Amino acid sequence: MLKIKNCSKSIQNFEILKECNLELDSGKIMGLVGVNGAGKTTLLKCIAGIYDFEGSITLNDEIIYENEKVKSKVMYVQDSNIFPRDATIKSMVDLYSEFYDFNESLFRNYIHQFNLDENKKISSFSKGMQRLTALCLAFAAGPELLLLDEAFDGLDPKSRLQIKRILIDELDESNMSVLISSHALRELEDICDDFAILDKHILSKGNVTDSIGNLNRVQVVYDKEIDVLNSLNDFEVVDYKQTGNVHVIVVRGNIEDIEVKLNENNPVFLEKLNVSFEELFIFSNKEVE
Repeated sequence: MLKIKNCSKSIQNFEILKECNLELDSGKIMGLVGVNGAGKTTLLKCIAGIYDFEGSITLNDEIIYENEKVKSKVMYVQDSNIFPRDATIKSMVDLYSEFYDFNESLFRNYIHQFNLDENKKISSFSKGMQRLTALCLAFAAGPELLLLDEAFDGLDPKSRLQIKRILIDELDESNMSVLISSHALRELEDICDDFAILDKHILSKGNVTDSIGNLNRVQVVYDKEIDVLNSLNDFEVVDYKQTGNVHVIVVRGNIEDIEVKLNENNPVFLEKLNVSFEELFIFSNKEVE
C-alpha cells in the first residue's frame, strides 16, 4: 500500500504541494487528475523519490525516499521520454536488468506486439514509439508501484487499447499498485478503480464507479414556470441550465429521491442522462451559477 502523509513541496519559494494525504491499495489503479499546474507531476516525483519534500511517503510502511531497496520496487514513467542519446532497446534492457527484477522474456513479448526494433536507436523512434518503449520496460520491470505521467500521450487508439490490456493483465498477475496522471480523463474512466483530484492538496477522492453513480444529470420539462432549484434544496445541485421550459440539472444524491421531488410538479418529460468521469472532475468543485 502507498501512503502519502502531509506531503508539501516548494521550489524556489513557490508552493506546489500543500499537506497532501492519500492512500492507494495494492492491486488498484488510481487516476490522479487536476488542471495544469495543480502539482500532479511534482507529486509523482515526490513519490518516486526524485524530489525531497516535507511529510512522509511510504510503500508497505517503508520510506521510499533515499531507500534503494524500496525504490527498486517503484517505477516512474514520466511525461517526456528521456533516454540516453545513443540508447537502443537492447541497451536499455541491460540497464534495467541491473536495477530491477527484469523479465526479459515478457519484455520481448511486449515489443513484438508493437513491432519495436530493439537494434534501432530509440531517438529515431516517433514520440508514440518512444512512449511504448518506456511503458514496455516499466511493465517488464515488475514494480510493486507503477507511476505513469500522461500514460497514453502520443499513442494511437490501437496502441492505447493494447497498453490498457497489458496493464490490467499485469495487475491480475502481480497485484501491483498503479497511479496514473492524465489530462485525457476519458482514457482513465474504463481502467481506474479510484480517483484523486489534486490542486496543491487533495480536493477529493473516491471510487470512480460509486462517485459517478452518486452524480446524476436529469433533463426535465414542465409546461409551466417552476423554480427547480428551490424544489431541490434538500440536495446538492452542482450544475443547472434552463432553456425555455427545459431544465438540465446535475445533482448529487439518490436518483429515486431526486425524481420523486421533480415529479411533484408534474413534468411532461423527465429523463436521467449519463455522467462521465471527465464531468465528475469538472463538477467536483463547481459552484452553481
